[in-house]
This record gives sequence, C-alpha cells and structure tokens, in this order.
Amino acid sequence: SASTSSSFLPSISQPINPAMAGRILIVFDGTRGDTQPYLLAGKALMKAGFDVMVTGPGDAGRMAQDFEVPFVRTRLSAQKVFADPEMAKEFATDDLSKVLASAEKKRDEFLTEGSKQKDLEALCNLFQEWKPDLVLAGLVTLGLVIMISKVHKVPVVSFTLQHGRVCKTLKPMYMPKWLPKFTWRRVWMVFAFLLARSEFRQSGSAMSKILGVPKAQLHLTANDIVRYYAAD
Repeated sequence: SASTSSSFLPSISQPINPAMAGRILIVFDGTRGDTQPYLLAGKALMKAGFDVMVTGPGDAGRMAQDFEVPFVRTRLSAQKVFADPEMAKEFATDDLSKVLASAEKKRDEFLTEGSKQKDLEALCNLFQEWKPDLVLAGLVTLGLVIMISKVHKVPVVSFTLQHGRVCKTLKPMYMPKWLPKFTWRRVWMVFAFLLARSEFRQSGSAMSKILGVPKAQLHLTANDIVRYYAAD
C-alpha cells in the first residue's frame, strides 16, 4: 500500500528552486518491477512540491491508485506481452533483435490499430494539454518521447531506473561477468537506440499524422539517443 511504501521514499529536503521545472511528466513501460520504482520516484517528487503526472502501461493503474500518484494509461498492459510464452522464450536467448521482433509481434497481436492510435493520442494530449515543464522518460519509452519533444519542444531527460545485473551471457537487462562495468552504460545506450529505432518503425507514421509534421522530422538517430541518455 501507499502508506506501507512511504517509508522507502527518498528524502528530498531542499526547497524547490523557482527556476526548476514545476510540472514533471514521467513516461515508462514495463512490468511490476518497473512500475513500483517509477511510482516511488513520482511520489518523492510530489512530496518535494512538484506537480507530477505518471503515464505508462494500463496494469500500473491500480498501483498508482495505491500510491496516490496521478496516472494516465498510454501503453498496452506489459504483463500481456512479457508473460507470453513465446516472449519468455526469446528472452532466454542472447539475440536482442529477436527479442525486439517478438515484442513487436506480440504488441501487434494484442493491439488493434484503433487502440494503438488511442494510446499514442493520449500521450500526445498529455504534452499538449497538461503542458509538462520536463519529461523523464524510461528506457523503453525514450524514443517515443523524443519524437514528441521534437515537436512540442519540451526538455527530456532519460530516467532509467532499471539496472544491469551480472549473468553468464549477454541478455536484455543483464550483463555478462566478463564485461567491465565501465562499458555497461554504452551497452545500455545501444539497447536504447535499438528500442528507439523499433518504436520509430512501429509508430513513426501514426505520430506524423497525430503531430501534423513530416515523418522525417521525427526520425531518430544514434546522436539523439546520445544527447538524451544523460541521467540514469
């Protein structure tokens, strides 16, 4: 519950500088292990006096209620995708391209064109109507958020709460024992770029219509990821 979890909130004792962003939008995707850290971060920012909105997969809504953090669904329920047996099988491989391809396939199975459009429009509406001063984007949603920020000119900072863990082989979210820790950040950046490229391939055309700009204007480059992958 929110009351039980409040003792784990980071302590932010410094008063808000008037020059700092007052309205912060947190955009993330993932299962429960992702949801709780992002909601805790949102709660801590609210406690510090910021106006916070969190948006992500539909199955995060119940926990957001428990934490009393404002939440809007703009993503497919992550549990539907990642709990699928075929997806679990791909996660057991070392091939990131297969994992991303499987995720795209599963999202296509669970989402209709209408529901995809609705979720993208909901996210764009948050930018347009809620008017955040700063957007904190998780690794999975960074590419999509960068596309929108190219049009709405809202500052974006990568906000990756996942961490690399040691494993025998190189798998998504894991790092092999033989890989020096100082290289982990670069590996994550490559993964972020692959995710962003996948997002552009899936959503670029629809985002172009929603935002009313040429698709080429939303194109994501490796340089974009390097620029935005700034704080994690």
